[in-house]
Amino acid sequence: LYQRHGMAAVLLGSPPDANLGEWLRADLGLPHLDLCGRLSLREAAAVIERCDLFVGNDSPLLQLAGALHVPAVGVFGGSDAHARGSYGAEQRAVQALRVTHERRRRHVAVVEDHRQPLINRVRVDDVVAWIEARDAS
Repeated sequence: LYQRHGMAAVLLGSPPDANLGEWLRADLGLPHLDLCGRLSLREAAAVIERCDLFVGNDSPLLQLAGALHVPAVGVFGGSDAHARGSYGAEQRAVQALRVTHERRRRHVAVVEDHRQPLINRVRVDDVVAWIEARDAS
């Protein structure tokens, strides 16, 4: 996303997510600010409100992005994006399900791959496709 769109990243999460932040930093290869475990929920809300786009898993921060009307792409593994997703006009979801074929439902890309845990079935390319489709519209 940085190479194609000039996007930088801000990593947000709770204190237990700090290790994930370290892991992500190694793989990002783009400018970023790691705030994992460093902010209160109120402070995280202030950061999210200033973002052009929020990408995250099924979490309170994804819901917060929706409440703040920040365009978002939610990544859903075992939880149901239709039941738990953000519902704003600019919110999208990428959902990994146990299905027998690939299909698209309202604002949800459904991905099939039975060899990995559900959340790991969502590919970066699936998320990027939703982001780029949003930018194209």
